[in-house]
Amino acid sequence: MLGRRTRSCTLDLRAVLAPVKLVWARLKRPAARPLVEAAARTELAWVVGFAGPADAPQILADRLARRLETQMRLGGPITDQWAG
Repeated sequence: MLGRRTRSCTLDLRAVLAPVKLVWARLKRPAARPLVEAAARTELAWVVGFAGPADAPQILADRLARRLETQMRLGGPITDQWAG
């Protein structure tokens, strides 16, 4: 599922991306998944900075779930990157 990284990093990303697994499955372009992985790692590192490594994956996963729910409800992309 995810690119080459350490096992703990891969497990963290799996936990983070779990709420969007159906969207992940639809990423077909070769560059799409590595781009999403890199963005998820960057956000995870940012969240670790204020929440700590134990809580960060779940906090980011919850945020992704909220944003996906909002996007589905609105029927379009979220235009405010800081919303949710």
